Amino acid sequence: MYSIKRKFSWFSSSSGMAADDEDIIIPKLDEPEIKLEAVSTPDVHTIASGVIQDGYTDADHHFMFDAHDQFPWKPPSTSTVQYVPGRGVSRYKAALQNLIPIRKSNKRKVIGVDSAGFLSFISYSWMNEMMMTAYRKSTVTVNDLPHCSPWDTCNYNSERLDKMWQEEVARKGPQDASLGGVVWRFIRTRALLATCVYALHVTMGFISPAIFLRNLLVFSETPDSNVWNGIFWAFCLTMSEVLRILFFTWSWALNYRTAVRLRAACMGLLYKKVIRLNSLGNKSIGEIINLFSTDSQRIFDMTLFAPQIVGGPLTLVSGLG
Repeated sequence: MYSIKRKFSWFSSSSGMAADDEDIIIPKLDEPEIKLEAVSTPDVHTIASGVIQDGYTDADHHFMFDAHDQFPWKPPSTSTVQYVPGRGVSRYKAALQNLIPIRKSNKRKVIGVDSAGFLSFISYSWMNEMMMTAYRKSTVTVNDLPHCSPWDTCNYNSERLDKMWQEEVARKGPQDASLGGVVWRFIRTRALLATCVYALHVTMGFISPAIFLRNLLVFSETPDSNVWNGIFWAFCLTMSEVLRILFFTWSWALNYRTAVRLRAACMGLLYKKVIRLNSLGNKSIGEIINLFSTDSQRIFDMTLFAPQIVGGPLTLVSGLG
């Protein structure tokens, strides 16, 4: 309570005397306490970095709810791998582990391609668990899908491609820097390996009918031939076909993963570039969408089928020889 003094004149109805000053008591109202809390609102760069790294943001949890799911999709708990430039064979430590014939399967909620052995990698048997889950449940929800490999994420590959581009600009300057050269450096090792593997596939496909099958037919037409010669040529024909299929599936496994990484890297850099622009200038929204959809798919197809170009000249040279 507090009081204020107000001066006014009035006449009492009983005494007729005037009163000059009077203290008027005014009740004090209870004012509500207002607490100001700082609410952090994510900016465009924060949202974009979340999208590039994991493909979603925290705000997307409310929109990633499927009618068949009991709970909304949760973000992956796996740590993100940061790109660190390496030298020598140590750069390929994770990839070389796929050359181990048989490896123990990974039970974590991550796609099994990183923990797959060589036979599982080229035969795609690491997908058996997902296929069986889809067969048993008839409907696959988002919660049933494993998390992406950290080596195939947009965050890792875009950072790697960005550092290669910065090195190219620092070495040749902005005018002479070549994006094609940077992309070739990005996929060079895996592309050359896939090309060599596909060349072996083409070679085995030529040797099998030209040598082994031919000698097996000659053996079958000769009455007094040694039986062991026939067994030898039949064994060679069988092994050549097995190796041909092995090299073919191995080249496709390499090409698919290389294409996924290059596409993720280009889309990540493009997304970072777009969110830094104040305006699109003379570009329309449709053209930007085409960059993310059509052009990125062309990059994927180019990386997937380019190593197979060597098959034509190699077959021609082998046939002429």
